[in-house]
Amino acid sequence: MPVSPIPARPALRSPRGLDRFFLRSILALSLTSAFAADRVLLFTKTAGTRENNVVDSRTPLKAFYEGRGVVVDTSENAALFTDSGLAKYKAIVFLKTTGDFLNATQQAAFEKWFQAGGGAQFIHAALAGGTNWAFYGKLIGGAYFQSLPGDSTTKHTLVIEDTNDISTRGLPHRWPRTDEIYGFKANPRAATNPAMHILVTVDESTYKNGHAGTDHPMSWYCSYMGGRAWTTAIGHVTDSYAPRPNAPNTDSLFLYHLWGGMEYLLRRDAVPVAFPTARKKAAAGPKMGVLSSGARYGEGLEKDARGREAGPAAPGR
Repeated sequence: MPVSPIPARPALRSPRGLDRFFLRSILALSLTSAFAADRVLLFTKTAGTRENNVVDSRTPLKAFYEGRGVVVDTSENAALFTDSGLAKYKAIVFLKTTGDFLNATQQAAFEKWFQAGGGAQFIHAALAGGTNWAFYGKLIGGAYFQSLPGDSTTKHTLVIEDTNDISTRGLPHRWPRTDEIYGFKANPRAATNPAMHILVTVDESTYKNGHAGTDHPMSWYCSYMGGRAWTTAIGHVTDSYAPRPNAPNTDSLFLYHLWGGMEYLLRRDAVPVAFPTARKKAAAGPKMGVLSSGARYGEGLEKDARGREAGPAAPGR
C-alpha cells in the first residue's frame, strides 16, 4: 500500500515587531559585552591646596559613573602610575588634583598610557595641578588656574557653544549655575598643538569682576598623540555632584555633562547620553546617598510631613 508523503510543516514566522525586539535585545547585549571591560581610575591625590569637599565630590561621581556600566576604582596612590598599574584602565579622571602630584617616572608612565589610546578627564581644580608638567599642560590647553573673581562662588550663566556634542545635547543653551569661575593663565581656545574644541563658555556679563574679556571657555576637549582629553573648569561646589533640594544647584545636569565627556574618552561616541528632561528630572538623577556631613542627596529625595528631608539614614544615626 503506497504511503502518502508527510506534508512539509510550514515554517514558523514571528511577528515583525517580535523580530525587531529580538534584534534590539541582541544589539543591546552586544554593546554591553563590548563595554564590559571598561575600567576607569578616579584619581584625587593633591600636592597643593586641597578643596575641602574632594571626598563628597568623588563619592557621588563614582556612583553615577558606575550606574552607567563602567567599573570605577578610586585612589590617591601615585604608585599606580606605572605601565602595569595603568594597563587595565581605559580612562583616568583627575578630580581636583592640585600641585605636582606625580613624579617624573609616574608622569612618563601616564604619557605612554595616554599615547596608546587612553583618555583623561580633568575636572575643576585639576587645572591647578601638573603645573610643572608640559604634557599635562598641553592636554588642558594651557588653561592653568590663575585667579578667582572675588567671591569663591558666584551666580553666573554658562553658554553652550557646541550644542551637538554628546556632552551638551541635553543642556539648556543658557545654563544658570552657582559655582567658582576660574580665570586661566592662557585661553584654551588659543592652543594650537593640540587645538581645543570648545564646548561651553561663561557669559562674562552675568557675574562681577570677570577678567577674561568676551571669551571665557569652561569646558573643552582635544585629541592628541593617540589619546583623548576632556576638560572642564566647572565643578567646585558639592551640589554639582550631589544635587539637593534648596541647594544652589538642584539638578543633575553637570553629572550628565561629565558623563558625556567620559563617553568621548571611552570612544562610545555613538551612544547618546540620556539627559534628564524637566518631566523626568527626579527619576533620572543620581541615586540617593549621604555625604560626610550627613546631608542626603539624589534621586527620589522628598520631604516628610514636617518638611524634613527624607532619605537613607546617615551613618551612625
